Amino acid sequence: MITTISGLLLLSLFSLNYIRSEYFRRLAELADISLKTNKKTFANILEYDNVKLLVALEIILADKNTKGLFINGDAEVLYGYTDSLFQQLKKKFNITYWYFIKPDKTCFLRVHRKNKRDDIIRRKTLDNCAKTKSYSMGLELGSRAFAYRVVCPYYDNGRLIGYMEMSEEIDYFSQLMKKQTGDDFVLLIDKRYLDKDKWNKARKEYPEMAKWDEFKDVIAINRTTELVDINKIEGRLADIPDKGGVLERKYRIGSDSFFLGGFPVYDASEQKVGMLIYIHKITDIYKKMVSVSIVTSVSFILLAVILIVIIVLIINRSIIRPLEYAKKHISNLSEGNLVAEFSIGSDDEIGDMLRDLKVMTKNLTAALLTIKNSVGKINLTTGKLYSGSSELSQGNILQTNSISEISEEISEISEKLN
Repeated sequence: MITTISGLLLLSLFSLNYIRSEYFRRLAELADISLKTNKKTFANILEYDNVKLLVALEIILADKNTKGLFINGDAEVLYGYTDSLFQQLKKKFNITYWYFIKPDKTCFLRVHRKNKRDDIIRRKTLDNCAKTKSYSMGLELGSRAFAYRVVCPYYDNGRLIGYMEMSEEIDYFSQLMKKQTGDDFVLLIDKRYLDKDKWNKARKEYPEMAKWDEFKDVIAINRTTELVDINKIEGRLADIPDKGGVLERKYRIGSDSFFLGGFPVYDASEQKVGMLIYIHKITDIYKKMVSVSIVTSVSFILLAVILIVIIVLIINRSIIRPLEYAKKHISNLSEGNLVAEFSIGSDDEIGDMLRDLKVMTKNLTAALLTIKNSVGKINLTTGKLYSGSSELSQGNILQTNSISEISEEISEISEKLN
């Protein structure tokens, strides 16, 4: 029974370990799928935005009125003509920035912010466009935001008159990714690629921007959740490989379980400027694992109890009851009852013992009968000997009497002779 229970315990431990191993295997598989899904979703959104911005630029670049107003050099008139169109583009397609740029890279008009102009635009996308005289696109950091930008050269009858740029803030990306994947996101940018003074200056105008000193080395430019403890993971961001990976497989928040993952974000210069962190909920999987573990444990406990009961019944039937039966028979023997009958119901060792006991009883009975017969014969022989002895004794007495008589007669004769 101890061996059986030990076997059940080992089997139970093996099963629980297997369930745990399967849980972590499934978790690793899910983490890999989630990472690939989020990276693919991010790339698809960038591609979609690239096409969307290119289409918008192609239509506007072909508009003669817009081109004429730009050539005329009146920024206010150009703003009045383009503002309503920009508001529609912003509302319907989330286009957040629209630039008209001179050939010397000086900003002629920001349709999204008309009062800021005549500054030099220093961005890699514009540099690439000026260098290749073709479309240039990519993610780039501004003074306060991370945006996907598309820049096109602006021609009039083959003559370069400037550049036009449209872009979209990445805030929209995070919301769209959450809608498509169900995960939450935090975009962290390395402070080395930002200007502290420009950031703080912009924050005065846009107080919703993240505080520069909130974290040591990064700024959370955009987030869809407050669940991620950035202070806890900030020092581990450098450990995430270029292909992305999992930061924590078991991230607990209240009664919910999550895992944290992330992948690098590159700008138009192919610099790794930040990390997109995602948090994936695994509460249902964790609860299922716990539930299966509990069911398995209870099942093995019940099975152990049932087996113990069965083993006890088997032991009682095959060992204890036959032993009690043998004990009763031995007790009868001790009381002199050699004729009590008993049956043998098994072929095991106890059955063999009962058969030997039965044979012993028969042999003992036979021995006692032999002894009884021998005692009878002895008693008969003793009686005969006793009878012979009595006759011999009487003969001796008669013989003695005869000798006495002879002695007396001889004495009388002797007296007479004297």
